[in-house]
Amino acid sequence: MVRHIEDAMKLNEERKPLYAALSNGESVKVSEALIQFEKNLVWQSKFGDLVSYPFQAAGIPILCSDYISMEKTPAFANQFAQGAPSPQNFVELPLAEMKEALQKAIDQKNHAEVVKIADSYIASLEKEPRFHCMVRHFLESLRRVAGLAPQYQKMTDSTVAIWGLRFISQKTLKGHLDFLDEAIRIDKLAMPVQLKGVPILCQDVPAIPPAS
Repeated sequence: MVRHIEDAMKLNEERKPLYAALSNGESVKVSEALIQFEKNLVWQSKFGDLVSYPFQAAGIPILCSDYISMEKTPAFANQFAQGAPSPQNFVELPLAEMKEALQKAIDQKNHAEVVKIADSYIASLEKEPRFHCMVRHFLESLRRVAGLAPQYQKMTDSTVAIWGLRFISQKTLKGHLDFLDEAIRIDKLAMPVQLKGVPILCQDVPAIPPAS
């Protein structure tokens, strides 16, 4: 997790001046908000890595398989391939409704339902992929974590290990849920830049496939 966050910060620091040049400096507040958000995640990532290490050492790749390498991030481009989006296509997300549904499924440890809910919101965001890029990233990540959680538990017959794995997955899912507020805030900051056709955020994260 720490490596994933640090790689993300490095990439965003490198791209910060590139976006600034394209947006007459308007993107700087977006880049700084994203980098600060990532800095705040580092300490949580260290805890996650620490508690996950015994399971990883035993051959259970919890957290290692949950996160996609930043090496898979799209190459930098100055403009969206489809051109600038229309402001009419920016839709306010039903954050409270979305979080409530996900919270209920997570609390019930109903991973299949978490995947189903995340899938439905991801599909709605795909109608205009040039907005809400951070929210989509976190929903994709949440979906993958939920899909992998039961797979990890099947890799051991130890009751203690299953409890530990469940604890890590639950903490990770709840963390993603908490991050959605900040993801929405950063997406709103990015909207004016994206309206100019500059693909900030959207090309700065790797696509995250569902668990297979």
